[in-house]
Amino acid sequence: MKLQIENSFVKDIRKYKDKKLWKRIEDIFIQIEETESLSKIPNVKALKVNGHFYRVRIRDYRLGFELIDNCVRILAFGHRNDFYRGFP
Repeated sequence: MKLQIENSFVKDIRKYKDKKLWKRIEDIFIQIEETESLSKIPNVKALKVNGHFYRVRIRDYRLGFELIDNCVRILAFGHRNDFYRGFP
């Protein structure tokens, strides 16, 4: 799958300095690029909103993205307490 990182994600991720968290996000990006189906990626869940929005659970954090055709747009990242207030 093709991966497209949006500026909103870059703005969100700059707040976090945890190297293990950054490594886990990098691993998820690699998995997304190499997979044919999102169901093969652990901790992915479709959200109950209009469109094709998904989230990946990473410890207490969530990575939000949208699937359009064969392109994954990485949109947001945040702590689980705040993530669902602004996404999608």
